[in-house]
Amino acid sequence: FHHWPNPIANLWEVMRVLKPGGRLVIAQQPVWTARDADDVRFAHDLTEQVETAGLAQVETVSRRMWPAPTICVRSIKSLDAG
Repeated sequence: FHHWPNPIANLWEVMRVLKPGGRLVIAQQPVWTARDADDVRFAHDLTEQVETAGLAQVETVSRRMWPAPTICVRSIKSLDAG
């Protein structure tokens, strides 16, 4: 995900091709974060981008795992979204 040149535009494309009720899961291991505060900020930014794209029921889970944290964002395209 962090390699996408324009994450918001790419998320809009994901939103466009997902059928209503379709699910999106993004898992990241941002090895560049060294502190818990960095992990929280990264998770918040990722969640905000997914919500900006219009996906609903966004859930973010972050776990500090060796050697890096793992951040997972799960969401679903609303059934009434066309």
